[in-house]
Amino acid sequence: MPSLHLTQQAVPHPSISMLGRSQTSEALQHELPVASDSPVWKLHAFARGLFHWQVGEEILRIPAGSWLLIPPGVKHGGVGNTRERGLFYWLHLRPDRLWPGIHASEQAVLYDELQPGLCPAHVELAPHWETLIQCAQDSHPLRKSRFSRQAGDLIHHLLEDQYRQRESGAQIQRMDRVFEYIEAHLDLEIRNEQLAELAGLRRSRFTDVFKAATGLPPRSYLQARRMERARELLRTPDLRIIDLALDLGFASSQAFASSFRKHCGMTPTQWRQQTDIEDPV
Repeated sequence: MPSLHLTQQAVPHPSISMLGRSQTSEALQHELPVASDSPVWKLHAFARGLFHWQVGEEILRIPAGSWLLIPPGVKHGGVGNTRERGLFYWLHLRPDRLWPGIHASEQAVLYDELQPGLCPAHVELAPHWETLIQCAQDSHPLRKSRFSRQAGDLIHHLLEDQYRQRESGAQIQRMDRVFEYIEAHLDLEIRNEQLAELAGLRRSRFTDVFKAATGLPPRSYLQARRMERARELLRTPDLRIIDLALDLGFASSQAFASSFRKHCGMTPTQWRQQTDIEDPV
């Protein structure tokens, strides 16, 4: 039988208006209407399962191990009013109160830094949220302090993960500039220092990042791209090999032929003959 375990907990902190847990054994219909009620930031943490939610006008595919932050006033909920199988938690944060773990002087900056939407989590979500719920239920004399500390830790985990996501996105953009530069300057002697500067990284760090992205050190990648471009150009019947070599930054046709043979196992002329294209005299 499908089952739904729903926990909604009173919270001992003035900035948090709601805390909850939802766990279902199978998908249930008409359990999660698309709705937006109070003017709060809504933080969801998906610990198990795969969810499909509507957030505003967008349909999101939400895997386990994800944060979902929804700003005030945005409609959200299960697509087709469906509560899917899995486990997720939620926390509603009031924008007019100081959030747990955030210094008063940093709260305004926080709102500028927050990124609504999905973000991968780098911590195991369920243990942290179960501890938070336990703190809310506890009768310990320091219950409020314990809850505030645990809630602050959760918010800081979210902020750190959002920072990683921003840095990752910025790094992808910077590396895109590197690859665009390489493609536009295959005829030049490109130094690692130039590429590292484009990527905004130290040379040693850039080499590691570049190799992780391509599987090759920068110099080897550059040479491989030149050889790939050479094979493309060799298909042009009226392009002489000497002109091709100079276009790719080689000092002579002999230097180009030597490099081509090293990478492709045959001379440019042999490769042309193999592809039924004759080298013009």
